[in-house]
Amino acid sequence: MTAPFDKRQTDYIVVALSIVPIFAQNILGGIGATSLCVNWLAAGLFACIINHIIETNRLGVFGRNHSIAISWALISLVLNFTLVNFNEYNDDSAITLWLNIEKIEWLYLLQMLSSLVILALVMQTWQKKVATSRFLVCGLIIGFCSTFLDYSLLRLLYFPLVLYHMRSWSKPNWGSLLSGTVLAIWLYYVSTMVVSGIEAADSFILSYAHIIERLMPERFNYTRWEWIFIAFIALLLIIYSISGFAINVGKTVKAHACVIMLSTLSLLLTIIAIVDISHLDHYLGALSIFISLQLSIHQSCITNSTNDWWTIAIPTLLALLSVVSLLPDPLPW
Repeated sequence: MTAPFDKRQTDYIVVALSIVPIFAQNILGGIGATSLCVNWLAAGLFACIINHIIETNRLGVFGRNHSIAISWALISLVLNFTLVNFNEYNDDSAITLWLNIEKIEWLYLLQMLSSLVILALVMQTWQKKVATSRFLVCGLIIGFCSTFLDYSLLRLLYFPLVLYHMRSWSKPNWGSLLSGTVLAIWLYYVSTMVVSGIEAADSFILSYAHIIERLMPERFNYTRWEWIFIAFIALLLIIYSISGFAINVGKTVKAHACVIMLSTLSLLLTIIAIVDISHLDHYLGALSIFISLQLSIHQSCITNSTNDWWTIAIPTLLALLSVVSLLPDPLPW
Protein backbone atom coordinates (compact mmCIF):
# COMPACT_ATOMS: atom_id res chain seq x y z
CA MET A 1 0.00 0.00 0.00
CA THR A 2 1.29 3.46 -0.91
CA ALA A 3 1.86 5.64 2.14
CA PRO A 4 -0.01 8.98 1.99
CA PHE A 5 3.13 11.07 2.42
CA ASP A 6 4.70 9.36 -0.59
CA LYS A 7 2.49 11.72 -2.60
CA ARG A 8 3.67 15.34 -2.53
CA GLN A 9 0.12 16.74 -2.65
CA THR A 10 -0.50 15.25 0.80
CA ASP A 11 1.68 17.99 2.30
CA TYR A 12 -0.48 20.70 0.71
CA ILE A 13 -3.67 19.00 1.89
CA VAL A 14 -2.41 18.83 5.49
CA VAL A 15 -1.46 22.52 5.48
CA ALA A 16 -4.77 23.47 3.85
CA LEU A 17 -6.54 21.53 6.59
CA SER A 18 -5.24 24.05 9.13
CA ILE A 19 -6.75 26.96 7.18
CA VAL A 20 -10.34 25.68 7.19
CA PRO A 21 -11.02 26.28 10.95
CA ILE A 22 -9.81 29.88 10.63
CA PHE A 23 -12.98 30.84 8.75
CA ALA A 24 -15.20 29.26 11.41
CA GLN A 25 -13.18 30.79 14.23
CA ASN A 26 -13.46 34.21 12.65
CA ILE A 27 -17.19 33.98 11.96
CA LEU A 28 -18.47 31.90 14.88
CA GLY A 29 -15.75 32.64 17.43
CA GLY A 30 -15.64 36.37 16.84
CA ILE A 31 -11.83 36.39 16.74
CA GLY A 32 -10.18 38.88 14.43
CA ALA A 33 -8.86 37.39 11.21
CA THR A 34 -5.58 39.25 11.72
CA SER A 35 -4.75 37.40 14.94
CA LEU A 36 -5.70 34.03 13.47
CA CYS A 37 -3.64 34.63 10.32
CA VAL A 38 -0.62 35.84 12.30
CA ASN A 39 -0.71 32.62 14.30
CA TRP A 40 -0.95 30.62 11.07
CA LEU A 41 1.99 32.47 9.50
CA ALA A 42 4.04 32.18 12.69
CA ALA A 43 3.36 28.43 12.70
CA GLY A 44 4.79 28.32 9.18
CA LEU A 45 7.96 30.02 10.39
CA PHE A 46 8.25 27.62 13.33
CA ALA A 47 7.68 24.68 10.97
CA CYS A 48 10.60 25.82 8.80
CA ILE A 49 12.86 25.97 11.86
CA ILE A 50 11.70 22.50 12.94
CA ASN A 51 12.50 21.26 9.44
CA HIS A 52 15.97 22.83 9.72
CA ILE A 53 16.53 21.15 13.11
CA ILE A 54 15.56 17.74 11.75
CA GLU A 55 17.63 18.10 8.57
CA THR A 56 20.72 19.55 10.27
CA ASN A 57 20.83 16.89 12.97
CA ARG A 58 19.73 14.06 10.64
CA LEU A 59 16.83 13.14 12.88
CA GLY A 60 14.77 11.82 9.96
CA VAL A 61 15.17 9.55 6.97
CA PHE A 62 16.49 11.22 3.84
CA GLY A 63 13.66 12.05 1.44
CA ARG A 64 10.91 11.41 4.01
CA ASN A 65 10.98 14.64 5.97
CA HIS A 66 7.49 16.16 5.88
CA SER A 67 7.97 18.20 9.03
CA ILE A 68 6.96 21.53 7.45
CA ALA A 69 3.44 20.36 6.59
CA ILE A 70 2.95 18.39 9.82
CA SER A 71 4.30 21.11 12.13
CA TRP A 72 2.61 23.97 10.29
CA ALA A 73 -0.82 22.36 10.60
CA LEU A 74 -0.44 21.13 14.18
CA ILE A 75 1.08 24.30 15.67
CA SER A 76 -1.35 26.66 13.95
CA LEU A 77 -4.35 24.57 15.05
CA VAL A 78 -3.13 24.54 18.67
CA LEU A 79 -2.38 28.28 18.66
CA ASN A 80 -5.73 29.26 17.19
CA PHE A 81 -7.73 26.88 19.41
CA THR A 82 -5.96 28.43 22.40
CA LEU A 83 -6.64 31.95 21.14
CA VAL A 84 -10.35 31.26 20.68
CA ASN A 85 -11.12 29.03 23.65
CA PHE A 86 -8.74 29.98 26.45
CA ASN A 87 -9.34 33.73 26.46
CA GLU A 88 -12.71 33.88 28.21
CA TYR A 89 -11.07 34.74 31.55
CA ASN A 90 -8.90 37.57 30.23
CA ASP A 91 -9.34 41.03 31.70
CA ASP A 92 -10.44 43.13 28.70
CA SER A 93 -9.47 46.34 30.48
CA ALA A 94 -5.84 45.18 30.68
CA ILE A 95 -5.48 44.30 26.98
CA THR A 96 -2.77 46.17 25.07
CA LEU A 97 -2.76 46.00 21.28
CA TRP A 98 0.28 45.95 19.00
CA LEU A 99 -0.64 46.24 15.31
CA ASN A 100 -4.25 45.38 16.20
CA ILE A 101 -3.16 42.16 17.93
CA GLU A 102 -2.97 41.61 21.67
CA LYS A 103 0.51 42.28 23.04
CA ILE A 104 0.52 39.02 25.00
CA GLU A 105 0.00 37.04 21.77
CA TRP A 106 3.16 38.59 20.28
CA LEU A 107 5.05 37.75 23.47
CA TYR A 108 3.91 34.11 23.39
CA LEU A 109 4.99 33.82 19.76
CA LEU A 110 8.35 35.36 20.62
CA GLN A 111 8.79 32.89 23.45
CA MET A 112 7.99 29.98 21.12
CA LEU A 113 10.56 31.26 18.64
CA SER A 114 13.15 31.50 21.40
CA SER A 115 12.39 27.91 22.48
CA LEU A 116 13.09 26.66 18.96
CA VAL A 117 16.32 28.66 18.74
CA ILE A 118 17.44 27.16 22.07
CA LEU A 119 16.65 23.63 20.86
CA ALA A 120 18.58 24.25 17.64
CA LEU A 121 21.58 25.55 19.62
CA VAL A 122 21.74 22.79 22.23
CA MET A 123 21.56 20.04 19.60
CA GLN A 124 24.81 21.46 18.20
CA THR A 125 26.58 20.86 21.53
CA TRP A 126 26.69 17.07 21.19
CA GLN A 127 29.72 15.76 23.12
CA LYS A 128 31.17 19.28 23.44
CA LYS A 129 32.42 19.95 26.95
CA VAL A 130 33.28 23.49 25.90
CA ALA A 131 30.42 25.06 23.97
CA THR A 132 30.41 28.29 25.90
CA SER A 133 29.23 30.58 23.11
CA ARG A 134 26.10 28.51 22.42
CA PHE A 135 25.19 28.19 26.09
CA LEU A 136 25.86 31.90 26.62
CA VAL A 137 23.36 32.69 23.87
CA CYS A 138 20.85 30.28 25.43
CA GLY A 139 21.25 32.07 28.75
CA LEU A 140 20.82 35.48 27.11
CA ILE A 141 17.63 34.29 25.41
CA ILE A 142 16.16 32.91 28.64
CA GLY A 143 17.09 36.03 30.59
CA PHE A 144 15.67 38.32 27.90
CA CYS A 145 12.38 36.38 27.71
CA SER A 146 12.05 36.45 31.48
CA THR A 147 11.96 40.26 31.43
CA PHE A 148 8.47 40.14 29.89
CA LEU A 149 7.34 36.61 30.88
CA ASP A 150 9.06 35.92 34.19
CA TYR A 151 8.20 32.20 34.24
CA SER A 152 10.53 31.83 31.23
CA LEU A 153 13.23 31.34 33.88
CA LEU A 154 11.73 27.90 34.50
CA ARG A 155 13.36 26.86 31.22
CA LEU A 156 16.61 26.67 33.16
CA LEU A 157 15.16 23.42 34.54
CA TYR A 158 15.62 21.95 31.05
CA PHE A 159 19.36 22.18 31.14
CA PRO A 160 20.36 19.43 33.59
CA LEU A 161 18.53 17.11 31.16
CA VAL A 162 19.91 18.85 28.07
CA LEU A 163 23.53 18.70 29.19
CA TYR A 164 23.13 15.10 30.29
CA HIS A 165 21.59 13.85 27.05
CA MET A 166 23.91 15.91 24.84
CA ARG A 167 26.89 14.65 26.85
CA SER A 168 28.07 18.23 27.30
CA TRP A 169 27.93 18.53 31.08
CA SER A 170 30.78 20.75 32.25
CA LYS A 171 31.46 23.74 34.46
CA PRO A 172 32.27 26.08 31.51
CA ASN A 173 28.94 25.29 29.85
CA TRP A 174 26.98 25.75 33.07
CA GLY A 175 28.86 28.97 33.82
CA SER A 176 28.11 30.37 30.36
CA LEU A 177 24.41 29.52 30.63
CA LEU A 178 23.96 31.14 34.04
CA SER A 179 26.16 34.13 33.13
CA GLY A 180 24.09 34.80 30.02
CA THR A 181 20.85 34.66 32.00
CA VAL A 182 22.09 37.04 34.69
CA LEU A 183 23.65 39.37 32.12
CA ALA A 184 20.38 39.75 30.17
CA ILE A 185 18.41 40.51 33.34
CA TRP A 186 21.08 42.93 34.57
CA LEU A 187 21.14 44.81 31.24
CA TYR A 188 17.36 45.18 31.37
CA TYR A 189 17.57 46.35 34.99
CA VAL A 190 20.16 49.00 34.14
CA SER A 191 18.26 50.24 31.09
CA THR A 192 15.03 50.43 33.14
CA MET A 193 16.85 52.40 35.85
CA VAL A 194 18.21 54.88 33.28
CA VAL A 195 14.90 55.31 31.45
CA SER A 196 12.29 54.99 34.21
CA GLY A 197 14.17 55.44 37.48
CA ILE A 198 15.43 53.29 40.33
CA GLU A 199 11.96 52.49 41.69
CA ALA A 200 10.78 50.98 38.41
CA ALA A 201 14.02 48.99 38.14
CA ASP A 202 13.68 47.66 41.69
CA SER A 203 10.03 46.77 41.04
CA PHE A 204 11.14 44.78 37.99
CA ILE A 205 13.69 42.77 39.99
CA LEU A 206 11.26 42.14 42.85
CA SER A 207 8.70 40.74 40.38
CA TYR A 208 10.82 37.58 40.08
CA ALA A 209 9.96 36.76 43.70
CA HIS A 210 6.41 35.91 42.59
CA ILE A 211 7.35 33.20 40.05
CA ILE A 212 6.67 30.33 42.47
CA GLU A 213 3.63 32.05 43.94
CA ARG A 214 1.98 32.37 40.51
CA LEU A 215 2.29 28.61 39.99
CA MET A 216 -0.45 28.04 42.56
CA PRO A 217 -3.66 27.01 40.75
CA GLU A 218 -6.33 29.70 40.61
CA ARG A 219 -9.05 27.89 38.65
CA PHE A 220 -9.96 24.56 37.09
CA ASN A 221 -13.26 25.59 35.51
CA TYR A 222 -12.35 24.96 31.90
CA THR A 223 -15.15 24.19 29.47
CA ARG A 224 -15.96 20.71 28.21
CA TRP A 225 -14.15 21.29 24.88
CA GLU A 226 -11.13 22.77 26.62
CA TRP A 227 -10.83 19.67 28.81
CA ILE A 228 -11.15 17.42 25.74
CA PHE A 229 -8.46 19.47 24.00
CA ILE A 230 -6.20 19.29 27.07
CA ALA A 231 -6.70 15.51 27.31
CA PHE A 232 -5.92 15.05 23.60
CA ILE A 233 -2.70 17.10 23.81
CA ALA A 234 -1.67 15.25 27.00
CA LEU A 235 -2.35 11.89 25.31
CA LEU A 236 -0.16 12.83 22.34
CA LEU A 237 2.66 13.94 24.62
CA ILE A 238 2.50 10.71 26.62
CA ILE A 239 2.33 8.48 23.53
CA TYR A 240 5.23 10.12 21.72
CA SER A 241 7.37 10.58 24.81
CA ILE A 242 7.04 6.90 25.71
CA SER A 243 7.60 5.96 22.08
CA GLY A 244 10.75 8.08 22.04
CA PHE A 245 12.10 6.08 24.96
CA ALA A 246 10.95 2.67 23.71
CA ILE A 247 11.55 2.81 19.95
CA ASN A 248 14.94 3.59 18.46
CA VAL A 249 13.67 5.94 15.75
CA GLY A 250 17.01 7.74 15.57
CA LYS A 251 19.34 6.30 12.95
CA THR A 252 22.52 7.50 14.70
CA VAL A 253 23.67 7.71 18.32
CA LYS A 254 23.28 11.49 18.29
CA ALA A 255 19.82 11.30 16.68
CA HIS A 256 18.69 8.78 19.29
CA ALA A 257 20.02 11.01 22.09
CA CYS A 258 18.14 14.00 20.61
CA VAL A 259 14.88 12.02 20.46
CA ILE A 260 15.31 10.88 24.08
CA MET A 261 16.05 14.47 25.09
CA LEU A 262 12.90 15.73 23.34
CA SER A 263 10.84 13.04 25.10
CA THR A 264 12.29 13.97 28.48
CA LEU A 265 11.79 17.69 27.96
CA SER A 266 8.22 17.07 26.79
CA LEU A 267 7.42 15.25 30.01
CA LEU A 268 9.11 17.95 32.12
CA LEU A 269 7.18 20.75 30.40
CA THR A 270 3.97 18.76 30.79
CA ILE A 271 4.61 18.49 34.54
CA ILE A 272 5.26 22.25 34.78
CA ALA A 273 2.07 22.94 32.80
CA ILE A 274 0.05 20.66 35.11
CA VAL A 275 1.45 22.38 38.20
CA ASP A 276 0.55 25.74 36.65
CA ILE A 277 -2.69 24.43 35.13
CA SER A 278 -4.60 27.65 35.74
CA HIS A 279 -2.24 29.29 33.21
CA LEU A 280 -2.15 26.31 30.87
CA ASP A 281 -2.67 28.48 27.80
CA HIS A 282 0.82 29.92 28.40
CA TYR A 283 2.37 26.51 27.74
CA LEU A 284 0.28 25.05 24.93
CA GLY A 285 2.32 26.72 22.19
CA ALA A 286 5.59 25.30 23.53
CA LEU A 287 3.99 21.88 23.98
CA SER A 288 2.83 21.95 20.35
CA ILE A 289 6.46 22.46 19.30
CA PHE A 290 7.56 19.31 21.12
CA ILE A 291 4.64 17.32 19.72
CA SER A 292 5.43 18.56 16.20
CA LEU A 293 9.09 17.61 16.48
CA GLN A 294 8.35 14.13 17.76
CA LEU A 295 5.47 13.52 15.35
CA SER A 296 7.62 14.63 12.39
CA ILE A 297 10.56 12.45 13.44
CA HIS A 298 8.36 9.38 13.94
CA GLN A 299 6.62 9.90 10.60
CA SER A 300 9.96 10.14 8.86
CA CYS A 301 11.61 7.15 10.52
CA ILE A 302 8.67 4.74 10.78
CA THR A 303 7.99 3.99 7.13
CA ASN A 304 4.54 2.45 6.91
CA SER A 305 1.18 3.69 5.69
CA THR A 306 -0.56 3.10 9.04
CA ASN A 307 1.75 5.54 10.80
CA ASP A 308 1.26 8.07 8.00
CA TRP A 309 -2.53 7.87 8.28
CA TRP A 310 -2.28 8.29 12.07
CA THR A 311 -0.10 11.35 11.52
CA ILE A 312 -2.73 12.86 9.21
CA ALA A 313 -5.52 11.94 11.64
CA ILE A 314 -4.03 14.09 14.43
CA PRO A 315 -4.37 17.53 12.73
CA THR A 316 -7.70 16.36 11.27
CA LEU A 317 -9.06 15.69 14.77
CA LEU A 318 -7.69 19.01 16.00
CA ALA A 319 -9.36 20.81 13.10
CA LEU A 320 -12.69 19.12 13.86
CA LEU A 321 -12.36 19.95 17.55
CA SER A 322 -11.60 23.58 16.66
CA VAL A 323 -14.85 23.87 14.72
CA VAL A 324 -17.09 21.80 17.02
CA SER A 325 -15.97 23.78 20.07
CA LEU A 326 -17.54 26.88 18.50
CA LEU A 327 -21.01 25.32 18.36
CA PRO A 328 -23.49 25.56 21.24
CA ASP A 329 -22.87 22.82 23.79
CA PRO A 330 -25.97 20.58 23.92
CA LEU A 331 -24.86 19.20 27.30
CA PRO A 332 -23.66 22.17 29.39
CA TRP A 333 -21.73 21.50 32.56
